[in-house]
Amino acid sequence: MTRPTPSIRIALAALAAAAALPVSAHAEVFKDSAGVCQITADDDWEEHGNRFVAPTPGFYARVRSGGTAAEVKAAVAAQGGVLVNENAQRALYSAQVQGNKLYWVVTKTTPACFTTVTFHAGAEDAAARRIAESTRRVP
Repeated sequence: MTRPTPSIRIALAALAAAAALPVSAHAEVFKDSAGVCQITADDDWEEHGNRFVAPTPGFYARVRSGGTAAEVKAAVAAQGGVLVNENAQRALYSAQVQGNKLYWVVTKTTPACFTTVTFHAGAEDAAARRIAESTRRVP
């Protein structure tokens, strides 16, 4: 039996690692009012007006579309957003505002999709970032 090449072994290891990541068993897609942009959150979240709300008090998200990525990124920075990570598809910002932590994600699409996830710093940080990073255009 021949051994897989190093690149195939690396790909198989990556697939095995991805399979071990914790993933919500039930997720729901929430769209902005224009139906252009979306986020994915746990299925126990509910839509309340222009917010998507978790069962945990103070943990919610808003997703919107409009403007260019450069315009939205400038607005986020003007509100105190600090760039955490940026790649070819999106920029992730973070801030502390009135005792809450926020993540903003701005996609590099036209129009831009942008999400704000507000939560109490601590236990919800990983979930808030995951939800923020799920921001994308509706396929």
